[in-house]
Amino acid sequence: VAEKAPLTSAHKQNLRRRLSALKAGGGTGMSRGLQSGAGVLGARGDNERQVLVLLTDGAPTDGSTKESLGALAQSFRPDVSTTTLGYGPNHQADLLDAVAKLGGGQYWYIPDPDEAQTEFARALGAQGDIVVDAVELVLQPGEGVEIVEVVGAAKTRFSSEGVVVGRPDLRGDQTHTTIVRLRIDAQT
Repeated sequence: VAEKAPLTSAHKQNLRRRLSALKAGGGTGMSRGLQSGAGVLGARGDNERQVLVLLTDGAPTDGSTKESLGALAQSFRPDVSTTTLGYGPNHQADLLDAVAKLGGGQYWYIPDPDEAQTEFARALGAQGDIVVDAVELVLQPGEGVEIVEVVGAAKTRFSSEGVVVGRPDLRGDQTHTTIVRLRIDAQT
């Protein structure tokens, strides 16, 4: 809609004019939207936090899946976090939740479309509360212990240190629980 620029009065007026000219075409190109957003952000600067906010009332019509969109959001990490907002009865909560988890952000449901502006502002405002991003938990099982599953983990990877599980970005007052299902050989 517009190039990234300081939010001066003139730029606000330009944004309002361009936004009011937008017309819905019935398509939801989530993949293209996320890619465009990440492209606008550019390289992350020192002490800078970058976040994409995906706001939708529907499902992707561009062939994107929960897996492909999640992988795309994850590919922006650690430089960009992706937060998702879904409103109305036709949005796909499971898809938006997966994209947010893999993108290091959070998913919020907006029950009333008239509240979208307020919830969008809240999602952006919450970014200032983040104290640590790109969190990874490394699990190192001891002898006789097998990690069977990390419950609810959208994606894990293996390293020489153990199983690496990506976790969401965390606010200063926030905790995050990770549940791991283990198989233990009691003979060992």
